[in-house]
Amino acid sequence: MYLKNKYNIANTYKSFVRYIKIYRKYILVDLYKYETKGAFYIEKEIDDYVELKLLKKLDDELFSILSVGEKFALEVLEKRNDGYNHLCDILIKDVYE
Repeated sequence: MYLKNKYNIANTYKSFVRYIKIYRKYILVDLYKYETKGAFYIEKEIDDYVELKLLKKLDDELFSILSVGEKFALEVLEKRNDGYNHLCDILIKDVYE
C-alpha cells in the first residue's frame, strides 16, 4: 500500500518505524484540525482527510490485535527514538510482519 498525498507511507520496515515514531502523532493532530474546520475548500483537502481517516482506521485495527508486549514495544519506540533493547526490536519486527 502506498498513500501519496500528505504522508508517504510504503510497505517497508523503515517506513513502518517512521510511521510509529513520527507520523502517528501528526495524523491525529491533522485529523482533529480537519474535523474542527467543518468545511473543505479544495479537492486536495478532501483527499488528505480521506487518507487520514483511512490511516486512523488502520491504526486502530492494528492496535486492537496486538499483545500487551507488542503495544509496549511500539510505545517505547514512539517515545524514545533510540536506546530500546533487543527484545523491543524483536517485538517491533514481529508487529511489522
